[in-house]
Amino acid sequence: MKCDGLEVIFAWYGYQDAIFRFDLRLVPASRVEAAPVIRRGCMIATSDLRRLGAYLFEHIGPDWPSDLAESYPFLTSDLDFEVTAREGAHSGWRDGSFAIRWMIFARVPGVDGGDAVRAGFEATVTVAEARRFADHATALANDVPRGES
Repeated sequence: MKCDGLEVIFAWYGYQDAIFRFDLRLVPASRVEAAPVIRRGCMIATSDLRRLGAYLFEHIGPDWPSDLAESYPFLTSDLDFEVTAREGAHSGWRDGSFAIRWMIFARVPGVDGGDAVRAGFEATVTVAEARRFADHATALANDVPRGES
């Protein structure tokens, strides 16, 4: 997903037992302002990948002018990352934008011990780019062999 000043990269490297394995990279446009945030060894269930696509489609809503209010945060089942679609507006699916926050859990409470530690970025994404990303996430989840999702 390409945002204004940020690129979110899912570097896929495996799939087994209905789980996609990937490295998640949040790369700011200017490395002078901030270093990339990387979480290696992430996992996302096929069902979570479908939920992520549905989450973005739900946030964007119908193809007519509307304001976009902040949505509830999206969390994966294993707490590798969190996405929050925030405020924005659009006059149709080809127009408009909204803020989106991507957070990677560097330490998960109850699993890694101690309090949660998160790192990430907030940037503006166009409605068209968010729909493209949601389409790809949904297609990837739906492309797995039947019986494995």
